[in-house]
Amino acid sequence: MDDFFPLSEDEQLKIFNRIYQEITKGKTPDIKNLQCQLILGLPGSGKSTFAQKQSQEISFVHLDSDAFLNYHPVIKTLMQIYPQRLNGKDSSSLAEDPEIYQFVENAFYYLDDRLERKGYSIVVDALLGGEIVDYASEKAMAGYKTDVTLISVPKPILDCNIVERFFNNRKQEVYHPRAVLRLPPELLKDFDLDLDYLAEKQLPITVRNGDGKILYQDNGQTEECQAAEFFWQEYHRELSTKEKIELNKRQYRLMAQAQTPYERAVVRGLNLDGAKNIYSANNHGQFR
Repeated sequence: MDDFFPLSEDEQLKIFNRIYQEITKGKTPDIKNLQCQLILGLPGSGKSTFAQKQSQEISFVHLDSDAFLNYHPVIKTLMQIYPQRLNGKDSSSLAEDPEIYQFVENAFYYLDDRLERKGYSIVVDALLGGEIVDYASEKAMAGYKTDVTLISVPKPILDCNIVERFFNNRKQEVYHPRAVLRLPPELLKDFDLDLDYLAEKQLPITVRNGDGKILYQDNGQTEECQAAEFFWQEYHRELSTKEKIELNKRQYRLMAQAQTPYERAVVRGLNLDGAKNIYSANNHGQFR
């Protein structure tokens, strides 16, 4: 690894400047109307897709941390050193490497600072966590009209999305660093705690389903934010007959892509009926 790291400050700046030029191409800043939209949710919920739609406005720039990996000069070599992992909180040891994490973090904050100084509005999609919640508060204090959107989808659909993304990664030169076959229970527990932390910040919050439909809105002024309740309600929602039929079709296609006994077992175990499971409201008190 010593042959690859660390990148010098000058090398990083050259990369970050290139990213800046690419993400601001065709965009026009509007310093009088600064907005920051954070699109948050669990892995596989469609955050990036929704963020891309939101960033189509001419003054909005999409900050996608996962995409920054593509700019690392030896990323393809690193993909061989850090193979995609079948399971685990971070899915691959690449995501755990401190140098890679620092590269992505440096890119994010360099670009964010430069976009702010130039007067661009920002769309960020991320896994909900304490650091991103603090970032949202800081943007609000910096004068940005800051809104948070939580994307929630029923667990059976989320599980299917996650397996599908994992299999699709095999076709990519640079795989998604957090593609897993299954979400670990501790991630859900942490997510629930972070929902409470987000509510404490009294920021405007909108909960949407996977189709973009608004399930709940809070302007940040209410005494008791119910965003978490609506988020988990959609997560535990029983699927419609149409949704079950579509998921069964997807399960059939995924089984054809499975390459190992473990992968086939995961696909067979997809809970496509929307029944209660170990993450159900009956079994995890803090999950509403």
